[in-house]
Amino acid sequence: MQAIRLFCLVKGEGTMRAFAIKINKNETISDLKKKIRLDQPRAFAKTDSKDLKLWMVNVRDDGQDEIRYNINQGCQLIRLIRETRLNAALAQQDS
Repeated sequence: MQAIRLFCLVKGEGTMRAFAIKINKNETISDLKKKIRLDQPRAFAKTDSKDLKLWMVNVRDDGQDEIRYNINQGCQLIRLIRETRLNAALAQQDS
């Protein structure tokens, strides 16, 4: 079982508010949603884990409290489906 650390951002918040989640690569996106909800209880107090919408994107952190990317300029954005395993989602990003 290989664990990875994912850095998570909430849409509209800058990179300075990113938080890390450690999870096994063989776990599902549903498992990741549950871990996010448990790790950030105040941020997601009114949201069930099943209602979180997760996207995978490479974001450059230039040290400022701002995300600088434009989806229309070649940024690959991948919707993470709940029963997909993380290792499959990561492989999809690399292709």
